[in-house]
Amino acid sequence: MMAARLPATSRGSFRALGCLSRPAPACLARPTPPPAPTAAALQCARTYSEGEKNPANIAGYHPGKVDKFALRATRKVKKGEEYPEEVSYDTMTAARDKLRVMVVTGLTVAAGVGAIWFIKVRKQTNKQTIKQAYKAYLESIMKK
Repeated sequence: MMAARLPATSRGSFRALGCLSRPAPACLARPTPPPAPTAAALQCARTYSEGEKNPANIAGYHPGKVDKFALRATRKVKKGEEYPEEVSYDTMTAARDKLRVMVVTGLTVAAGVGAIWFIKVRKQTNKQTIKQAYKAYLESIMKK
C-alpha cells in the first residue's frame, strides 16, 4: 500500500516502510475481550458469612505453631479461648497478611531508632575527638 503511493524516485529510500503494508503478527494484535460471565459463574462468586460454609473451603486449615502465633497476634483468637482445630483459609490468610504488615512496621521503626541512635553516638564521638585535637593543638603552642 505505502510503497505503491510513493513516487518512483523515492521508492528505494522507503524500503523499510514496506513492512507497514503487511498485516501485524498475532503477538502484536489487540487482545479480544474475555466473554461475559455466565449466571452460574456469578452465583459461585458470592461471599459467605462466618456461619456459612464455603464449598471451596470444606476441608479447612489446620494451624501449626507459627500460624497459632499469627492468630493470637492479630487477635483472631482471644486470650482465654483455645485454638480451633480448623480455621478457614480466608481467616488464616488475613492473619498472616496482618502479621506480615506488623513485622515490616516493626522493622521499619527499629531501623529508624537505630539510625537516630547511631547519629547521636557519632556526634558525641566527634565532639570528643575535636576536644582532644584542640587540647593537643594548645599544648603544642604552649611548648613553643
